[in-house]
Formats: sequence, structure tokens, C-alpha cells
Amino acid sequence: MNMKGLFTLLVATMATTVSAAPADNVNVARTFAPTILTPNSATVWPVNTVQTVTWDPAGATDSNSLLLLTKGGTLNGNHRLAENFTISAGSVDITVPDVVPDSDYQLAFFGDSTGVVSQVFTISA
Repeated sequence: MNMKGLFTLLVATMATTVSAAPADNVNVARTFAPTILTPNSATVWPVNTVQTVTWDPAGATDSNSLLLLTKGGTLNGNHRLAENFTISAGSVDITVPDVVPDSDYQLAFFGDSTGVVSQVFTISA
């Protein structure tokens, strides 16, 4: 048998083995893509105030996550607003950092998620 024939036989055998696997044994990677409810485009948060970030927890796992502040679409690791909180809770309280007031802030939600961002909102002095 030549190499092409051997390769074809190997691929066919693997395909049969994979397709014959019972559904119970299939391990599907699961990610959570929450809809961030607050802040939203109407939100104005004053610096140094405690605010509540909320999201739709439907389908959430009980893993932990990370919430970062972005400005102009750029992540800044210096503005970790919350970490190691439970995603299935649907909310977390944060303290708005002392940043330059502007209207182009967003939150970035990471963890057992796909890296979701909030709507653009304002931080005021």
C-alpha cells in the first residue's frame, strides 16, 4: 500500500471512531457571553463612588471572572475593577477609579466568558 492509500485508510478509521463516540463522552468547551446591563450608554459614574455592575447570568457557570475598565477601546491592566467574583451572581460592586473624566469608557468582562464589553459610558469628576 502506498503512502496516499495508508493516509486515506488512517483518516477513514479515525473518522469512524470519532463519529461512533457516544454523545455522553463528547467534551464541549463552554463559554459564557453575558449581556452587560449596567453600565450602559445612559450611565454616568462619578469617580471614587461605589457602583454596581450587572449582567444577565442566564447560562452562567460558577467560575470566577475578571472585570477591567477600558478607555477608547484600549485595555489598561491598571484598572482591575473586580476579580475572583462568581459569574452566576449577576452583579458585583466596584469602586470607580480616579481616572480622567470622559465619555468613552467600557467594561471588559473576562473569565469563563468570551471577553464581553459593555456599552460605552461616561465617568465624571
